[in-house]
Amino acid sequence: MRSSRKSFIVMYLVIIIVIVTGYFLLFFFHSSLDGHTLCLFKNMTGVACPACGSTRATALLLHGELMSSLLLNPLAVVTNIGILVSVMWMFVDIVRVKETFFPFLSRNWPLAIKLVVLVLILSNWVWNIVKGL
Repeated sequence: MRSSRKSFIVMYLVIIIVIVTGYFLLFFFHSSLDGHTLCLFKNMTGVACPACGSTRATALLLHGELMSSLLLNPLAVVTNIGILVSVMWMFVDIVRVKETFFPFLSRNWPLAIKLVVLVLILSNWVWNIVKGL
C-alpha cells in the first residue's frame, strides 16, 4: 500500500472517530448544554444564525424525538443525514482502499445546486429568527 493511500485512510479514520465521539458525548451529556448557546454569531449579535439550535436538534434526534428536532431546526436533520452518509461513504472508501469521498466533495457543483442550498440555508435562518430562537 502506498504512503498516499495510507494517509487518506488515517485521515478518514480520524474523522470517523471524531464524529462518533462527538455523537457519543452529545447523546450522554446533552443536558449540560441546557440554557447555553455555543453560537458565536448569536452571542455577538443577539440574532440567531441559520445553524442555531442544531446541537439541541441533534441531541433530540439522537434521543428519537424527530418531530421536536425538525421543529427546532430542520437543517440539523438534513445535516445529520449528510454526516451519516459521509461516515458510511468514508468507511466504504477505507474498505475498498479507494478515495472517492473528498474528490466528490471538491468537485465544481452546478449553479442550480448551489442556489438550492443557499435558499434552504436562508429559509432556515428566517425560520430561526421568526420563532425567536
